[in-house]
Amino acid sequence: MPPSQRVFAFVCCLAALASPRLATAQGDPGDRGEQAGADVADFALGNGIEVLIERVPGAKHAGLFCFIKQGFSEDPPGRVGLAHFVEHLVMTARTDEREGWDALRWSRKRRIANAMTRPRYTVYFSVGERAQISADARRFADVLRGKLEISQELVDRERGRLLIEIANMTEQRPGAALQWRARALALEGSPEGRVGIGLRQDVAKLDIAALRRAIQRTHRPEQCLLVLCGDVDPAVDRPFLEQVFASIEAKPMAEPVAGEASDTKLKDAVAPHPRAGAPFAVLAYRAPAFGDADFPAFCLAAFWLGQRANMAFRPRGREVEAGLWPALYAILDEPRVAYFGRRGTSGQSDEVALREELRAFIDTSRKAAKERIVAAALPSLKRQYEQLLLPRIDMVAVEAAVQKAEQSSPEASSAAARLRAQVALLRIAASPEGMYRTGLARGVERILGFPKDLMQRLEATTAGDVVRVLDQHFAFERAAFAAALPMSANAGEAIKNGEAQKNGDEASRTGK
Repeated sequence: MPPSQRVFAFVCCLAALASPRLATAQGDPGDRGEQAGADVADFALGNGIEVLIERVPGAKHAGLFCFIKQGFSEDPPGRVGLAHFVEHLVMTARTDEREGWDALRWSRKRRIANAMTRPRYTVYFSVGERAQISADARRFADVLRGKLEISQELVDRERGRLLIEIANMTEQRPGAALQWRARALALEGSPEGRVGIGLRQDVAKLDIAALRRAIQRTHRPEQCLLVLCGDVDPAVDRPFLEQVFASIEAKPMAEPVAGEASDTKLKDAVAPHPRAGAPFAVLAYRAPAFGDADFPAFCLAAFWLGQRANMAFRPRGREVEAGLWPALYAILDEPRVAYFGRRGTSGQSDEVALREELRAFIDTSRKAAKERIVAAALPSLKRQYEQLLLPRIDMVAVEAAVQKAEQSSPEASSAAARLRAQVALLRIAASPEGMYRTGLARGVERILGFPKDLMQRLEATTAGDVVRVLDQHFAFERAAFAAALPMSANAGEAIKNGEAQKNGDEASRTGK
């Protein structure tokens, strides 16, 4: 998935009354009449598939999110990239019911459509017209039934594409490569610290038999969570999903993909990079466990530091093209690590000055984090998390709050309350991006095991809590530090124009 889609921000989701629909006689909710129903349905099928259906009032599109509760942290040793390779195959393979399947055409016809593999889950998603989403549900049911046609030709083609993606994100772009390296350092000793996009040498070893077994072991009913949201009605979409998915039976479990001993020792934290025109550096801070009392304050502190980094770290070159961000903490995508990155100035040959610049930024920010300063930013920070987590809000309670505000100050507070509710509702309901964020938030919260009261805990966090966590968790010495240095002109050109190009061409041509 493109890195630009990894930072999630949107308005909070307000649940309100809308006109529910009625399914056709065939059980397909593509054309529906009127019928009353609840806004949410949360249930499990007899074969283990979990289902969450949520209507977003006023939505013009629907979103389907098919989560598999395994990600790259389960890749066997010496087979790093297996889960990502499987994602590629599931996205592109046809089934006997869908001979003309074309993933590129599918994605172009939807408002949003893609897939991504994260440490603890893989998700396939689409947002579009309701009839399109019904078709996508049937296609994913084929996947769970084991009907994918995995040919050697498909494996070779997708291996080539995957190797090019790996080269781009771990070798050619210094900022992106550094983020993976800093992440591995911050999560050292944990399977989640792997380079989940894949390692070139490991991906090259995966044969068709291993890939077929991996699909069969992971894409199973008991490993699946379905989230359907937007222009939907639980009263009629539940029967439809039951019709499509309930009859799927889990096949006998295939043998696991064998791993092998591999050198898991991290590369040097500081190393030359052929495409670095100046030093690049990334700090990575490991977050507390999700259930830890400090986790909410860590989230708010990471955002506060991120705001300061975005203001302080003005571009010195083509950082975005290099995959380097001043700050990144995406709670739904990468909640274990907060990143801060900086490019040095042209002419610098080592990381010393850049390390000191980052140290000064962290130390100055922690000293500046007085309670009164953090307190001023805290409401905005909490609203950002509300917009990310998209909690369902009871409209009865909202209306009661508006009535109370009207009684105290009709001209001011009630107008503001109504405006906030209307803006939030309209933006989340009318936008396909809103469906994307809603569906992703619902699934990720459940799979990652966020506390059910996380939003309440964030609301209860004080400025003093944030200041304390900044002091305890964000000391410079607690960060994993990784840097990429410019190579000599001759060496850099030789690698950039020689081996890198040769490897990319070979991967594209042969898939090996």
